[in-house]
Amino acid sequence: APLPDPKPPLGFKPNFVLFLADDQDRILGREGYDTMGSLAAMPQLQRRLVNEGAFVEHFYVNTPICCPSRTELLTGRYFHNVGPPRMPGSCMHVDTSVASSNETGLFGLLTRVGYAVGVFGKVTNDQERVLSELVASKSVDAIDSPLNYNDYDGLPYFRYDRLNGARVEALSPDAPEFGTTYQTSQIGNRTTRWLRRAMADTTTHGRPFFAFVGPHAPHFPAEPAPWHRSTFAELRAPITPNYNLSSPGKAQHVRQNPPLSAGVLCWQNAHFRDRWASLLAVDDLVGEVLDLLSRDVTILKKTYVLYTSDHGYKLGQWRIGTSKQHPIVCSCEEVVRAYLPV
Repeated sequence: APLPDPKPPLGFKPNFVLFLADDQDRILGREGYDTMGSLAAMPQLQRRLVNEGAFVEHFYVNTPICCPSRTELLTGRYFHNVGPPRMPGSCMHVDTSVASSNETGLFGLLTRVGYAVGVFGKVTNDQERVLSELVASKSVDAIDSPLNYNDYDGLPYFRYDRLNGARVEALSPDAPEFGTTYQTSQIGNRTTRWLRRAMADTTTHGRPFFAFVGPHAPHFPAEPAPWHRSTFAELRAPITPNYNLSSPGKAQHVRQNPPLSAGVLCWQNAHFRDRWASLLAVDDLVGEVLDLLSRDVTILKKTYVLYTSDHGYKLGQWRIGTSKQHPIVCSCEEVVRAYLPV
């Protein structure tokens, strides 16, 4: 059933484009902790969103690991309302069906109040399941997303629209659509293809749109686009004051960690370079979407563009290694502090 017609204070229903990066940190900069972190690798985003828009300085995630954080964001719920003890689920203990449902999830609720909703890229870690549930619950108008999101050159894509239904299509490895199999570029082209139609529908029929764009970068293995692989060749992982620091006062699984070796640091340097290089294609994606929106000033003025991540990242802080998690036991602001330029 449709929800009550909202009465937006602006006098119209604004459009939204939400970018949700994967594992992108907020405070690990070139030389250590700083105010931009990995956003420093994204000049278009800095110039067009950070400098010209609003920036939420203290934006924190509740549970800094993929499936819980994404499900919380897409439902407005805390962990105990998407996972144990009330709702134990199979995606890192979370029930992602609350995100795909048209009763509790952002996509379905916006659809029910008249939005055209398109989904592109990674949604949750149980990707095929959650995309199928979005279709079954009639929560979206369109899906055009990679099934094997961990493969930066994966070939199968889950596609859905109300006219043709759901299907899986595979890219040709020799002659792929849009000229490359690289996932971030595929997501960008598929997003703008749908946005052109959604913008035309807004102009003709006044229907607002919501586009969810989920690039997998800079998540491990953080594979850069082929044309960006050598961009940050001299970059090194930042050595923060708490890098490789003994932590006798913290929880056992933190304080028991041995010192990180020179070999670990060598790997972290390479991984840090790849993370930043992989974000260059995401920056291009953001730029292409903003360029498209800018072609129609009327639509642009009625559109909010938001960019954030599901959580941050660590690179050897407190000797924990290279990952996320552990927000309480180590007071790791690296993993819970995100960003929200608008």
